Amino acid sequence: MREPVIISRPALRIVRALVLYMLVGVLLAGCFGADNEAAQKEAFREVLQKNILEKKGIRFPLLTQAQEKALGPYVEKYNLLNALSQDTELLQSFSGLPALQQKLMKSMDPAEQKILIEQAGASMMDIKYKLMVAYAKIQDDKNALVLADDVKDLYDEAFLKVIQAPMDLLLDLIDDSLAAVQSATDLNDYLLEHPGSAKYRGSTVIIEKAEAEKDIQRLFGEYKKRSDKALQTVRELNNLTW
Repeated sequence: MREPVIISRPALRIVRALVLYMLVGVLLAGCFGADNEAAQKEAFREVLQKNILEKKGIRFPLLTQAQEKALGPYVEKYNLLNALSQDTELLQSFSGLPALQQKLMKSMDPAEQKILIEQAGASMMDIKYKLMVAYAKIQDDKNALVLADDVKDLYDEAFLKVIQAPMDLLLDLIDDSLAAVQSATDLNDYLLEHPGSAKYRGSTVIIEKAEAEKDIQRLFGEYKKRSDKALQTVRELNNLTW
């Protein structure tokens, strides 16, 4: 009797990348202070340097009341660098991913998988839209700032580190994940169209018909390539944020 061929199950890593990033998605806030405009500006430069640029990853010590008073008008400019963590609608859009991932892991039925994969794709599209809206607003707010030249360069560098670079990678991650969703859909549709060719079992797909092996391996290979690309983007994102 022919031994079944077992391959890693698709659809389990489709949302995992976003779930991983969600764990590092909440940023903190903080800065330093002084009394007059010149001192406030110098204190702002110092906090940008010490609290953002010199630290590994993205870290913001919380502001004390004294620090807020000392920084004066620069508090609002600094808080803009923390805008993503204040966007409750954006953060809420990530909240359904862990439960969806669990359902994908437990489901053995291709018909149910089809629904769950479609839900994953729709969730990612919704997240991508909210990210793009939030990103555009933050960029507009930044462009509206009036900063002296000796502050602007540091601020631009801080903005790149804590907003622009991670946001660009996150949008790449969603695109990579959406590509993996499409590949998972293609493979799952094959299982629906060829009953008995293979089945889900735990974290694997078991190929049961020899004539289906070539097609399933091809479809799974495409899924794995796209899924691995998403996971590589996750690693880049984690290196950036942590």
